Amino acid sequence: MHHVIVAWAKSNTESFEAQVPLEFLARHYRERGYSVPFKVVVLHGRDKLDRRYADSLADLGFDLEDANGLFSEEHSRFARLDRFGEYELSCFLRWPVLRRLFGADPLIHYDGDVVMNVAPDEVAARFAGTTFVLQGCPAFTVVSTNAWYEEYESELHRFAADIDGYSAQAWRERDGWEISAESKWAGQRSRKIVSSDQDLVSHLIHTGRLTQTRKETLLERLGSWIAVENPLYPDAYYPSANFSYRRTNQLDTFNSRPLLMWHMQTSFYTYLSRHLMQARYLPPLAGRRLPRELSGAERFSYRAAARLNRGSPVTRRSVYEAFLEKGDFSEVFTDRRWWKPRVFAEPGQLHPAKSATMELKADA
Repeated sequence: MHHVIVAWAKSNTESFEAQVPLEFLARHYRERGYSVPFKVVVLHGRDKLDRRYADSLADLGFDLEDANGLFSEEHSRFARLDRFGEYELSCFLRWPVLRRLFGADPLIHYDGDVVMNVAPDEVAARFAGTTFVLQGCPAFTVVSTNAWYEEYESELHRFAADIDGYSAQAWRERDGWEISAESKWAGQRSRKIVSSDQDLVSHLIHTGRLTQTRKETLLERLGSWIAVENPLYPDAYYPSANFSYRRTNQLDTFNSRPLLMWHMQTSFYTYLSRHLMQARYLPPLAGRRLPRELSGAERFSYRAAARLNRGSPVTRRSVYEAFLEKGDFSEVFTDRRWWKPRVFAEPGQLHPAKSATMELKADA
């Protein structure tokens, strides 16, 4: 089974690594003893990444694949998707590109901001023969049948031919999405216009137009592992749990059950960065509940602290270093600190663990 990360570069190596920390990730995996090779498919901008960076990644088991030619060909077929901007266009077209690169070979697709907490080779063994999008989010997707690509591309053609008409019909078919989100792990869609591959995939799983292995089978394969697509909402997937976080021997657990992965998507890594900013510049606030979104005086204070950090948010790599290398998540995953009450156990119930510390860095 191939292990594939899809990415694209907009400026230079330093800026890329700051927000898509593949070199950090590759080294982190090597230090944890992960041995499977990764293919990094660069849809566009491969020329912006220097030779030293590519060689370093290769030495660590991450091989860069320049897919600009294939991406350009797919772009010419789906030019109407330009209305959604470069990011969403790239997400829509990654699947046809992967199909052309890997054919019918099974693969696991990881977004560039996914950090595996358990060994990828064991993940591949557990999910062999399955095909699914984890909880409706393409950040972690397993494809074991060519039918999945065929179904996706067929619907993508229909969508690109009449974006507004297709979206209107999809919205009319939205009834019952809550049931599909729970029973099929279809995720949810809140926008009337399908605006991302995640929107499209969620709709297709909900309506039965895209192959998705049964949730019951996936839970059996997960075994003791916990899978959470968005770490800001662990209770959405395990609503009866009162989580206690611990890291032991480099393995992060909730209630002694290993997490499959950390999806360091923008909403989660920004939340973590705000904790780090408060801990450094506003220590009295660091022991209080950190709202999911800051407002009022706290928002003003955070912005003031950001100005001390040259006016830029903390980079994703800095967050990786703070929580995956120098410390852990123990200061954040407590009932006192977490944005939503009664998701995590009271501090007195938590096992001792290291705190996350960091050297603040501005975006490159």
